[in-house]
Parts: sequence; structure tokens; C-alpha cells
Amino acid sequence: MQQILAKMQIAAFVAIVTAVTVTASLSAHAAADAVFVTATRFPSRVDAIVSDVTVIEKEEIQRAGQASLAELLQTQPGIEIVTNGGMGQPSGISIRGANVTQTLVIVDGLRIGSATAGQAALEHISLAQIERIEILRGPASSLYGADALGGVVQIFTHRGSGPPKANVSFGYGTYGTAQAGAGVTGQSGDTRYALQLGMIDSKGFSSLRPDSRAFIDPFNTDADGYRNRSLNAWISQRLNADHELGLNVLWSDARVHFDGLNCDATGFVCTSNYDNRVKQTLANYAVNLRSRLSSSWLSTLRVGRATDDYTNFSLDPVTPAETQSVFRTDQDQVSWQNDISMAAGRLMLAYEDTRQRVQGTTKFTAASRDIRSFVAGYQGEFGPHILQASGRRDQNSQFGQRNSGSLGYGYQFAPRWRAGASLGTAFRTPTFNDLYFPFDPALFYGGNPALKPESARNQELSLRYESTGMQVSAVYYRNKISDLITVQCDPVTFNCSVFNVNRATLEGWTLSGAGDVGRWRLKASLDLQDPRNDVTGRQLTRRAREHGTATATRQFGVWQAGAEALFSGARFDNPANTIRMKAYTVFNLFANYRLSGGWSLFSRLNNVTNEKYEISRNFATPATSVFIGVRYQQE
Repeated sequence: MQQILAKMQIAAFVAIVTAVTVTASLSAHAAADAVFVTATRFPSRVDAIVSDVTVIEKEEIQRAGQASLAELLQTQPGIEIVTNGGMGQPSGISIRGANVTQTLVIVDGLRIGSATAGQAALEHISLAQIERIEILRGPASSLYGADALGGVVQIFTHRGSGPPKANVSFGYGTYGTAQAGAGVTGQSGDTRYALQLGMIDSKGFSSLRPDSRAFIDPFNTDADGYRNRSLNAWISQRLNADHELGLNVLWSDARVHFDGLNCDATGFVCTSNYDNRVKQTLANYAVNLRSRLSSSWLSTLRVGRATDDYTNFSLDPVTPAETQSVFRTDQDQVSWQNDISMAAGRLMLAYEDTRQRVQGTTKFTAASRDIRSFVAGYQGEFGPHILQASGRRDQNSQFGQRNSGSLGYGYQFAPRWRAGASLGTAFRTPTFNDLYFPFDPALFYGGNPALKPESARNQELSLRYESTGMQVSAVYYRNKISDLITVQCDPVTFNCSVFNVNRATLEGWTLSGAGDVGRWRLKASLDLQDPRNDVTGRQLTRRAREHGTATATRQFGVWQAGAEALFSGARFDNPANTIRMKAYTVFNLFANYRLSGGWSLFSRLNNVTNEKYEISRNFATPATSVFIGVRYQQE
């Protein structure tokens, strides 16, 4: 019966997406002239890009309500999320079925994340600090280097220009969740600036599912609260007609509680009489110098540091004494990019130098690595033909040289129709945990310094319809991954480590469309994919064969109201595909009422039908929840 219901859900959602996409294609409102940066590393029109890209604008970010960054990204084509509970709990995204560690996250030009955990702490990047998000689906190591195996998410924080404008917002909702923000943007003479402050407090709910606790006691299953304080500051000074100096800072300080199990070194003495918690601070600092060296040559020099400072507080049940586990990553980054306009197109040449350092309570055999990179990119338009190419060489102090490249071709065979094809390679370097984590008898686990980087080869075909402000697309991809890193355990000693033993294929279709029909704004996407382990033939964990979203928004004078649906097919929580998580569909409603003088009221009702579902096995997800707030934006 469950399988029949799941198939009915799939059929219904395919019908919704098809209806929305076809209907949207009858109208036009969108963005053939929109500009993207991530796909080529310099501003490019969307109708001149071969890559598969999406942008999330400010309006969509604002109506996300109390949602996290990961939950907002989940509403976009090609993206699934993994979360271990409610707000502030560990979260990651999978693009086109890739592992969460195979997505590169960039904030204001700096790569961020933990070099020990291997992913960015998306759960602590506040939506209040974000102006715009660009998503590049598919391997992109030829532009951005290691870890861009599944795709890239680039976040742009607030910028300012023109007369000073202030903003204030406050909201409150279910689980005692309160959010507030305030900021100002503007310009004074040759100085532009932006300052944004944000606050989140939530009592939360237990990270563990109530019906799972009987199997995993004695975990502490109280409500898991969350607190976050964040700041984004940006200032840019125009030195003269050709040179501009800028400084930007992004800072986030988070405290999150979770349901933990505290055991001694033997693993036999455990207690739940302790409130486990994590303190994590994210910080980005960068100085930028933009110089117009000639009418056709723009130079950008960037020097910055990205920090991920993580502390886990736990309890030794024997002593008993509180213990701390600290993992800190500092990434010092220098880049010099040159964008050159030519009669035959545009050329990008860049040099990058990245130094990753880790420190904390765990002592690694090696605690730093240096990566020096040379990058070249090209984009040209020749009548109906579009050519896009890039190449990169990385010199890694741990792994030596690594080359990656991509080549894309687009053909405008009709005024609104364009076909495309591309090839690309990518790689992901092992984390310091993968390589050097010291063997722990209690965990039966240790790292493997002999690991090689994972690598990928991607093929892609696309068909797009683009009119004035609207897009419909169908993209087919096949991404072959080799030297996939996986955990293996000795059946006699039970000792485990990581090895390059697996191969995987990420194959599928992404269908998406957006457009206006009268006063309705329609948007939908559907992913049909086959993320599989080529060695075992089984479906990769926590990834569905089908998932999608649909949104409908309408303007009623001073009112704006809308609904969205999120669908995911069945997934498995273990490599053997024996632990199955059922398909689910979640419906959300949102509304905005515009008052006078720049004020507005907004509200959001999530999980309207109170769907009981899992994203990660045994971890809870929010029930029906409400969030209501007020916002002021100076006009």
C-alpha cells in the first residue's frame, strides 16, 4: 500500500510540474537579460550561458520566513537537503545526487567550510545577511578547484548605493522562534556602505523522532534550542575613476543544543543526564581592489580569510567532568582575477593561493596544506553560437598537480529556443579527518593518509526556452565519479577506516519552468535521477530517485499570497538499502500585506497537513508551524 501511495504522489507531482511549466511557457516575465557571475566568474547574461544555473533573489529570500538556508535551497531545482533535526542542527545539500561534501560554498568570493568535516555549516548562515544566491549545477572544478564536484552555491551579502535606506524586521513563531534584523545601506560621495545585524532565538524541539527514542535511549531527548547572532558589514571607497577599494565582513556566532549520548572510553558506561551543545563561529574577512586597467581590462585583487571555529561540549560519565572537542579551520585566500574583453569574446585569467590550516583538541599528523592555482576561462558569441570553456591547474602540497577543464557549446536555433552540450571534469580532496584522524579504540575508527582525491567526468545536454523574463528548461546529465571515498570495516577486528574503493554514477533529468499567467507567478521543477553506487548497484544514501517543487504566487492589490509544495520520493538511510525512508510531500502557505510608509506584514504556515516524514533516519522534522512578522524597508 505504501508503494502504491508513493507512486500516486509521484504521478500527482509530475502532473503539477508539467501543468505549471507548460502554462508558464505561454507567458513571459523574466530574465533573458538577467546577469549571473558564478557560471563564468565574470558577469554574463543568462541567455549567453551554457551552464545550468539558478538565482534566488531578495524577494524569495525574504518570504522564506523562519526557514534555514538549507531549507530555502531545497526549493530550487536539483537540490536535496540532509538535516539532523530542527533549526541550527547540522545540515548539508546534495546537488544532482552528489554527496553533501561534494558541494562548494562560496561567500563574497571566499570559499568557506570546515577542512575537517568537509562541508560548510549552512545551518549557521543567517538569511538576514544574504542579498542574493546563485547556484551552479554540475562539476565546476575548472573554475573553482577542489570540492566543486556536484556544483557550487555562491552567496552574496548586502551591498549599498544611492540615498541611505534603513530596514527593520521582527518575527515570532512556533517553537518559540524569534527573529529580528536591522540594517542600513547607502552611499555618501564616493563611499558606498552596508551594515546588517541579525538575531535568531528558538526553543526548538527534540532532534530525535519520538517514535525512535525506544531504540536509541539513553539519549537526552529534551527540546534542542538554538541561538544565533550575525553581522554583515561592507564598505567600498572609490579612489578615482578607475580604482575602487572595498572591505567586507561576515560574522555568525551560534549556540545549538542537541540530543547526545555521553559514554566513557570503553563505550559501556553512558549517561543522558547532560545537555549536549555546540558553539560555532563563522567569520569571513576580505579586502578587494578593483582596477580598470584599460577600457577592456578589469583587474580584481582579493585577500581574505574564512574561519570555521567549532566546539562540542560533552560529558565524561565516569569523572564526571565536562569535556570539549575543538575543530578550527582557517583558510587564507589570495586571488587576482583579470577580465579581458576582446572582439572574439571575453577572457578570464586568474591566480589563486589558498592555505588551509586546522587546529584543536585532535592532533593531526599534518595540520596544513597549500593550494596554488592558475585559472583560465573564455566565453564567446558568434551569431547563434555560444562557446564557453575553462581550465585550471591546482598545485596541492598534499596531492601534487591536478588539472580540470570544461567545454560547453550552445546553439540558438530559434529566437526563443537554445540547445546546449557540455563536458567537464572535477575533483574533491579528502578532508583532514579522512587523512589523519588518529585511530580511536572507542570509535574503532582512524584516518587513511594514503587516500587519493575523488574525481568526476560529467556530460550534459540541455534545451531551454527563454523569452523576456521567463525560462523553461530540460537538462540531462551523467556524472561518473571514481575513487569515491567510503568507510570500510574489518569483519574480525571491527576497526574501520576510509578507502578509495567505490565508483558512482549520477544520472538524471532536471525539468524546470517559471513565468507569469495574469496575476499569477508560477514556478516548478522536477528531478528524475539515478544516483547509484556502481560497485553494488544500489541507490546512494539519503537521495531520492525523484524530487521536486512547485510554487504559485498571486498579487491582490496590497496583498501577496502564495503556496508551495515540496516532494521527495523514497530514500535509503544505509548503503545496503535496507533502511527505507518513505516518500513525502510538504505544503506551505505564505502571505504579505503592504502597509503605508514602507511597512509590511508577513506570515508563513509550513507543513500545512502536518506531514510525518524523515530526511535523516531517526531525526525529527518540524510539524505544522506558523511564523508571523513585520518588516520596514525605507523607500
